[in-house]
Amino acid sequence: MKYPRHIWEQIRGIKIEELQRVLRKDGWVLDSQHSDSILLYYHPATRRRVILHYHPGKTFPEKTLKGILKDIGWQIEDLIALKLVR
Repeated sequence: MKYPRHIWEQIRGIKIEELQRVLRKDGWVLDSQHSDSILLYYHPATRRRVILHYHPGKTFPEKTLKGILKDIGWQIEDLIALKLVR
């Protein structure tokens, strides 16, 4: 999904820790951890999976974040409900 500019400006600087917190809030479960830096999350209801590369305190490159959000499947309404955007 392509997010409008005002939405993208609010989420593009999200750090890995914040994304993990919001994923758990949305019902995602840490399914497995491969090495120290690769995390596999699973959502029981939607049966989606997403892989996160964990580097503490870091933000994601734009293309990587867009791919992650596409895999997660959040719409703008979801981002608002999860309080990632206003």
